[in-house]
Amino acid sequence: MGIEIERKFLVEAFDTTLAESCAKIIQGYVFSSNEKAVRVRIYNDKAYVTIKYRKSDVSRGEFEYEIPYQDALDLIDNACNNEVVEKIRYIYFYKGKKWEIDVFEGKNKGLILAEIELESEYEEFEIPEFIDDEVTNQKEYSNHNLAKK
Repeated sequence: MGIEIERKFLVEAFDTTLAESCAKIIQGYVFSSNEKAVRVRIYNDKAYVTIKYRKSDVSRGEFEYEIPYQDALDLIDNACNNEVVEKIRYIYFYKGKKWEIDVFEGKNKGLILAEIELESEYEEFEIPEFIDDEVTNQKEYSNHNLAKK
């Protein structure tokens, strides 16, 4: 089992030329609540099923397994009740830390969120100047709630 410790922030605008790489992501939710979720994700040409559950405000238990691409398409089309998020994820490194900048498409078009994964809940880090307000504990910015829009 992995533990995911992340913080999430709003972004007004992101210069995509700063990114190291990017990926197209489509993810659907077979089940989701504020405490746990079963997600199917297509990440470029790979597919995964992920089970997450809340451990604290910023920590989650996470199990992720690669699945066949066609299975992921079938699950997204038939088991996710149109609870889907589409986004382009840009990878940006700043002061030794990896940031994931998600530029949303589809029903969340215009939203940009930045996430940083940490080694501990108390780890200190520097925030790039394009980052705005922290929304880590604001449920409306969780991907599963964005998928329900």
